[in-house]
Amino acid sequence: MLYTISWLPWATVLKAGVVISSERVGDMEGAPSETLATINGNFTMVTAGLASTSPPMVSAAITSLSRLLFELHKDLDKAMVSEMVSTLHLYFYSSNHEMVTSAFGFITSINPEV
Repeated sequence: MLYTISWLPWATVLKAGVVISSERVGDMEGAPSETLATINGNFTMVTAGLASTSPPMVSAAITSLSRLLFELHKDLDKAMVSEMVSTLHLYFYSSNHEMVTSAFGFITSINPEV
């Protein structure tokens, strides 16, 4: 059976400013016990996948950013979108076909309104 993900409630929760508690996670000394979840923060977490040494992981991170940008472009800072485009521009010069294909997918997901 195929399930679809409803993006609206997720985006609504991020806009409302849900609090993430890390009290149950061990080995997080010095980290705040509560953090406010934001849309920009979520993009930052997904962007961390670009630092991977595994091409499939980098490709998956680019594809995830594409979907997030497509769904949430109205709620993002223009500076963040510009930074993502300039960062992902580098992947067009990669020798890995999978990453280049994902980078093209990212560019096609950009809404002209952005």
